[in-house]
Amino acid sequence: MNALISPPPAVLLPAKVHRYAVYYAPAAGSPHAELGARWLGRDAWQPGRLLAPVTLGGLGDETRAALCRSARRYGLHATLKPPFEMAEGCSFEELDAALYALAGRHAPFVLPVQAARLHNFLAWRPVASAGTDPDKRLMDLASDCVQSLDPFRRSPSVAELQRRRSAGLSSEQEALLQRWGYPFVMEAFRFHLTLSDALAAEQLAAVEAALQQACAPLQGQPLHIDALSLFVEAEPGADMVGVARYALAAERS
Repeated sequence: MNALISPPPAVLLPAKVHRYAVYYAPAAGSPHAELGARWLGRDAWQPGRLLAPVTLGGLGDETRAALCRSARRYGLHATLKPPFEMAEGCSFEELDAALYALAGRHAPFVLPVQAARLHNFLAWRPVASAGTDPDKRLMDLASDCVQSLDPFRRSPSVAELQRRRSAGLSSEQEALLQRWGYPFVMEAFRFHLTLSDALAAEQLAAVEAALQQACAPLQGQPLHIDALSLFVEAEPGADMVGVARYALAAERS
């Protein structure tokens, strides 16, 4: 029996899908899911949901929208298998079965996180002093997603490769791009739930302070890493939407 956790009724798999992605996303209704949706101004699981105007950390909706345009399109998530076009000869049914099997190999766990900078943007990131060494569990889960789902990935176009290279890649990142189609996987993977676009240096401190103020009610509440989430992009440039969750089902060791 497939362990697929049904998405909200309003979200259906589109008749045509341009790209798929496998993310971690907090469960609907959880504190992180609610605050993340309100901060970004969009619930990726319920695209038609109207979020009441709200000020968070002293920032109103319009100000936050200007800081999160790209992050809003992708929805609240942490990337595990970066967006990919389906390879020739593969089907959603096969991907569904692979995700069910993958989720069954990993046990759920909790992960303390904090709002912090990552390069020039803001995100929820693991708390370095968590004390339980979540890194190995995260790395194992992310690496399994990248490797076991790779047969479903169509090789990126030359234009896509050039777009990735335009940011400037190290030799190690270039090797990862060529092998896996994305430069920030495997040993270059850094778990994070994006909460802003790239910000100018003079913006970072003020927006970080506002985000941390907004996140104060979540102090001490960890993320529950309990499922893989499948997101889809119906056509190039469309908003990514969540369509299915696969429960992590292995017994804890």
